[in-house]
Formats: sequence, structure tokens, C-alpha cells
Amino acid sequence: MVEHEHHDGCCSCSLSRRSFLAASSAILAGPMIASAARGGAGDSDLGDYIDLAEFRPKPKVRIMGVVVRQKPPYWLGWPGTSYDLEGHRKEYRKAFMEAAERLGVEYTEDDEPKESDEAVAACVERLKQANPDAVLVHIQHLSYWHWADAIAAAGLPTIIFAPVGMAFTGHVLDISRRPKIHVISSLEVSAVEQAFRMVRAKKQLEETRLLVVAGENRSEQVLERLGITVKYVPRRSLHELFERMPETDEVREVARSVRRSAEKVVEPSKQDILNAARSYVTAKRLLKDEGCNAITTDCLGMVTTKVVPTPPCMAATLFQDAGITYGCEADLFAAVSLLFVSYLFDKPGFMQDPVPETVKNLLIGAHCTCGTRLNGFDQPPEPYILRSHSESNIGVATQILWKEGQPVTLVRFQNPNELILDSGTVVGNVQTPPAGGCRTSVEIKMDQMADARDVMGFHQAIFYGNHRRDVEAFCQMYGVRVVNSPEKAPSWMGNLDTITSWNIIGPFDNTGRKGHDTVYPPEQNTDLGMTCQGVDGPAKWTRISAPEGRGYVDLRVHFKTTEWTTAYALAYLHADQDVDAQLRVGSNDSLKVWLGGEQVYDYPQERGAVIDNDVIAVRIRAGWTPVLLKISNSEKGWGFYFRVTDQKGNACKEVKCALSPEV
Repeated sequence: MVEHEHHDGCCSCSLSRRSFLAASSAILAGPMIASAARGGAGDSDLGDYIDLAEFRPKPKVRIMGVVVRQKPPYWLGWPGTSYDLEGHRKEYRKAFMEAAERLGVEYTEDDEPKESDEAVAACVERLKQANPDAVLVHIQHLSYWHWADAIAAAGLPTIIFAPVGMAFTGHVLDISRRPKIHVISSLEVSAVEQAFRMVRAKKQLEETRLLVVAGENRSEQVLERLGITVKYVPRRSLHELFERMPETDEVREVARSVRRSAEKVVEPSKQDILNAARSYVTAKRLLKDEGCNAITTDCLGMVTTKVVPTPPCMAATLFQDAGITYGCEADLFAAVSLLFVSYLFDKPGFMQDPVPETVKNLLIGAHCTCGTRLNGFDQPPEPYILRSHSESNIGVATQILWKEGQPVTLVRFQNPNELILDSGTVVGNVQTPPAGGCRTSVEIKMDQMADARDVMGFHQAIFYGNHRRDVEAFCQMYGVRVVNSPEKAPSWMGNLDTITSWNIIGPFDNTGRKGHDTVYPPEQNTDLGMTCQGVDGPAKWTRISAPEGRGYVDLRVHFKTTEWTTAYALAYLHADQDVDAQLRVGSNDSLKVWLGGEQVYDYPQERGAVIDNDVIAVRIRAGWTPVLLKISNSEKGWGFYFRVTDQKGNACKEVKCALSPEV
């Protein structure tokens, strides 16, 4: 173990709090680092300085404002004759303009309020032609919500601002819950700024190219609804570039800044920190070369195969603090969740593994990667300690000390159309040792939940502030379904309704994780009488059943070779008529799912099996439909959970399962 190095200006020994914060700000690619890097780049392009800030999308966002009201002067009727209509209109307009300027958003507002049906109709046509990214309707009279409704009917994302005195509950009851509409009935003008941020965030997502460094192939896809372009490149792209990356002045300055700003250094050596800084500049170079804005890497795969001397944990911290998403384990929708938090709230999210603390009834969020600027990118950082990556005990990871009593929000995109949303309060930080697991481990008392074991999802993004309503507003505006962890244990607990009887075949080769993308015969032919070549010799379909009451299908007990292997599981679903349902799956490790011969899910990375980890919205057609799972394993555990539910997560009674289609 390397103890903290004392030196002149050591922040743990002699710096004041103010000096410590100033030193911490040097962690990011500020002027000092930029200057040093340019001076030491030499002739190699690899050593050229890259400004991290250039990767954050800066889209052009246009919001048009409209004021609707009864033509003054009038007698009685809220807001009342004592209300200074013109004075408040100008006051709010100025506040909206200032909010837009702070966010880099273009806001224009019609000079004349709309005070007649004809004026509103003409306004709607003009909005349709202009096609802004959103419309802000400022209501200045209780009786003219129908005009706001008419403007919203133009089909553009619509923000309705009604200062207190312009609405009763009945006015907002329906319209405030419609898709593409966000109603603010309040005097809090900051809520309008958050609504502008919401529009900007959607544009940022649409202009984001997310780099996924995993596997062996190159491909691209665009995520529906969110508009994010996902670019896949081979895993070797990163570690081969790292090997070529020189130790530039920037590398040395980043290493010094990170080391000096830490509260202390425990395991890492100076060389470890230099390697971590090289990983940081390598990731910047790869992003630039691939023309992307954010990144997630198969970091555990690189550590497992020992192709790098350090995981990218410290690099990810630096990226997250600068507003550039760097996700772990090539988990696509965890990275999407981090992007969402970064763009919508201008804060870093913490992608973590959810751990139950059953004695205290807490959730522990644990990972070796976390940003320090949890209060906001422009706010002082939280204190941190430099540690090793806990699972491998190599390299550098930052242990961030979260603020006790701080409200937090948890989000996780399950797919482009569904997001898990929860909240809680930080109650402590867990140290490793005595605990095992990841370096940043934060204890959270969950809101609205009787039992922390029931927290849904995996690799959720946790971030400062209770932003439940802000997240719900974005999801309503842009058509994302929100689900929450249950207040009480789900009704299916104790009777999981998982499907545990399957036809399985394998094992097939997964050396180097190639099995996930290799098309083996069962993908082409699901004839239950087939035989093909596997790792252990001829492979054929075998009927198996997991122990009653567990719900987990453990593949290790059914095959001779169980590491670096791939297997398939096949069953048949039957419905009397078409049913909208969900396939809820958890796997150890990677997973592909086909329904009726169509691939409906792809999770390419390692993980532990968690029930309902993946929620796949599907339509099960009338009659018999085959469902095929492909589960690939690296080492140790290998298996899966699977159940069919309705759209609320309850057992789908309209669908039954069998091992073969019945006539």
C-alpha cells in the first residue's frame, strides 16, 4: 500500500478549503493543462492537446413564446384588476430571455399578446410554419386555457406557464398530463428554465454520437425516440491506442493535479496515476478520431484479459466532471442514463451496482467510477480519495465522499421507451475495507419504498437532488414511459411466475467473448430434433427444469464445460389473441432474445443475473410463438431469469408456456 505523499502545498496537510477547491478545479482540462500539453506534444499527433469541452453537443435550440389573455381592461376575473398585466408580462419575458441566454437557447416572444380567437388561430399557423423546438405559452387570465389548448394542438412540444392566480385545479387536471405538454402553475420562474433545459437536453441527445467500445465489430444504429446515434467499435481500438499513447506534458500535469487535489492516496503509485492519466488522454483521442461525443467501454473485459495496466475509472471521473459521459462495462442504456442526467440537469450521474443493506434497510450504490462535481459542473467538487480498482487491485479509482443528508434521484433507461425512476437520501459512505465491492459506495435511504430489496434495475444513474417531477416532465413531453420501484414487495414475490422449464442446447465456444455475435446453428434452426457440434462434442436439445421456487435457471448444472461458453434456451408461448406484454429477463452474462424469429433484445456485456433486469415490451401474437434466449458466459456464474408479464409487471395470465407447440 502506498501512503499519501506529503509535499509542498499538499492539500491534505496545509491547504485551506478555498485552496483545495481551487486546486481541484485544475483536474479538468483548464488553461494550465492545455498550455503544458501543447508544449510537450512533439511531432506525434497522439500527443496533440484535445479540449474535452468540445465533445459536449451545443445544438441550436429555438423556443417561441406566446402570451394569451383577455383583452384589458376588464372587470373582475382572476388574476384581478389589481394585477399589473403589462408589468408582469415584461418582467416574465425578461426572466425567460435571461434563462434562455444562460442555457444557450434562442428564445423569441411575440410582442403582442393574443387576445382573440382570430389572433390565436393565426399564431397557431405561424408556429406550424416556423416549427420551433418548443412553444412557451404564458397565460394571463383564468378563463383562456382553451387558447393554450389550441396552441398545444399544433403538435409542437408545449410549455404552459400559468403564474399563481391563472388556474384552478380543474384547469390543469387533464391538459397537464397529456403527452408533449408541460404545465407550470407556479410563481417559480426557475421551473421555466428547467423546462428550457428539457428542450435543450432532447436536442443534445439527438446530436450525440455515443461510442461503444466492445466486441470485435463495427456498426452503427440510431436509438428510436431519443435519437442518439450509437457507434460500436472493437474493444482493441482503445487498449491498442493506449499502448501507443506517449507520456505527454498533459499526462504528467493531469496526474499531478489529480494527486494533489485528493484528500489522500491509498493504493496507487505515481506510475499508476500516470497510467490513469494516459488512459484519460487516450479516451479523448479515440472520441475525436471516431467523431463521437460520449463513450462507454468494455472496461471489465480489458481488465479481465489483462491488456491494460489500469481500468479507465479515473478517466471516467474526469470526463463526467467536464460534462462528457464516460460509462462503464459497455452498458448501452446505463450510458444513455448518464447522458440524460448530464444534459437535463448539468450534473454528473453515478452509474452503480445496487447492493441491499438488509439490516439498515438501505440501498448501497457501489462502483469504482464517479464524478466529483455532484452539485453541478460549475460547482465545487466533493472530496475524493485515490484508490485502486477494487476488483483487480490495479490502477486508479476515485472514491467520492457523498454528502450525508443530500436528496438524490435514481434513473435507468430500460430501453428507449421506458425509464425507471426513484429517489432517496444519502445517509453515509461505506469504506472498503471492511466492506468488499467498489470504492465509491454510498448508502441511500429510499423514498416511498418499504424495502430496499425491491429497488428495480441495475446500473442506475444516481445524482444529487430530488428531481422526480423534472424527470417525469421530460418523459411526458417526449413519450417515455416512467416506472417506479414498488412501495411494497410485488405481489409475485414468493410466487415468481418465472418460466423455469426450457429446451437447452450447448455449450458453444465463447472464447474472447466471441460467442455473443457468432451465429451458431440454433439461431438458424430451432428443430428440437437437431444435432450440431459443440464444445463438448455433439450437442442436441435437452429438456430441463430449474428447482421449484427459485426462478433461476442455472446453466452450470447442465453442461460439462461452463466457462467461456454460450448456450441457447428455447420455449413456446401461447396466446388466444394478440397480447401486449413484457418479457422480463436477467442474465449472467450476455444475452440475446428472439421472439417469433425476430431479435427483440441484445445485451452484449458481463453482469450478474438480477430478476427483471431487462424489460422488453413486445406483442405476443395469437397462437404459438417460439422464444429463444442466447446466454454467453465468461467465468463463474452462468444462468438466467425469465418471466412474461403484463405492462405493469404482473404475471400475464393470457400467455402460457410449453416446451413444444401443442396442436
